Amino acid sequence: MEIKKMVNGKTYNTATSKELGYNWNGLGLDDYRYFYEGLWQRFDEELYILKQTHDRVEVTPNVTTDQAKAWAEDNLTEAEYKELFDKHKYTATIKGEKLEFDRADNLIDKLDSKKLLTRRKVFDLISSKFFIKNKTDLDEEATWVLETVVSDKFESLSEKEKLSLLEELGVNIAEN
Repeated sequence: MEIKKMVNGKTYNTATSKELGYNWNGLGLDDYRYFYEGLWQRFDEELYILKQTHDRVEVTPNVTTDQAKAWAEDNLTEAEYKELFDKHKYTATIKGEKLEFDRADNLIDKLDSKKLLTRRKVFDLISSKFFIKNKTDLDEEATWVLETVVSDKFESLSEKEKLSLLEELGVNIAEN
């Protein structure tokens, strides 16, 4: 599903946002009973709620954390809620440097920005674990497709699996 909608001069685009949770009735968009509602996070960390019916799309921008929690209580399972809001605090140690983080995605960004471990190395490990061992014969287009698939695979991993991959790359992780 790719939806792009302007609200108060801001673009809310599912292609550049992350879906945090959703409620969907399982029907197709062509069915008049179709209903989807999701909690999304823009690239700039702003939360928003996207509602879609068979003939309408509605965006609720600037959702606060408390509003997001209330939405999640009504629309997600208990396990999904905990995954989303019951954040653990971790300390990662690599090359003598300690970094505090609450999610693997945040740690990867910090490691990459400090040049301690590049995002490329993480994606190369995922590629070799789940897809192909040797990428030397891939042309530019095939490489781009692989990177897209690897990115999707990383997003589908649980937090525990992401942390395990980082540990394989030499990051020592301890829960605070």
